[in-house]
Amino acid sequence: QSAADDSLPEIRAELDWLERTALPADIPLLGLCLGAQEIARVLGAPVGRDSRGRVEIGYVEILPTPEGRDFLAEPTYFYQWHSDTFGIPTSTVHLARSEEFEGQAFRYRDNVYAVEFHPEMTGEMVYRWSTSVNGAQKLTLPGAQSHEKQMYGYRQYSAGSDRWLTTFLAQLF
Repeated sequence: QSAADDSLPEIRAELDWLERTALPADIPLLGLCLGAQEIARVLGAPVGRDSRGRVEIGYVEILPTPEGRDFLAEPTYFYQWHSDTFGIPTSTVHLARSEEFEGQAFRYRDNVYAVEFHPEMTGEMVYRWSTSVNGAQKLTLPGAQSHEKQMYGYRQYSAGSDRWLTTFLAQLF
């Protein structure tokens, strides 16, 4: 799925819901990966495939921007699984980037966060995503890590990712 898939009724419904209901409601909102891409698109930023044909699949170091130090105090490795990327909407604060992709996190007003990475991952999820028939095929794409490297990354980085997520959710909600 892509946030640019207007032909899919479920994507169109989510974009409409974000624009008409969620964003104007002034409630805490967190969009992860596709959700972040949809928020970016509704706020007017481009969303689509990377122009270099690269993906981010596996554990990637995410770096705070100068404006994002309260959001992410230090570089942290998070799980990624995306082919599309998003630009940073002009009405937002750019919070984080990776070496390959600028669009990793932004904040809209004080209550809406869009995050490209997946801080919610469990070991079982990493295993399932990287070994499923469709998932395993994606591991051949430029920028994708092998299944073994992803499982190693989970063991190495999940505690830091979990700490960040717990702290962030407590602040947001």
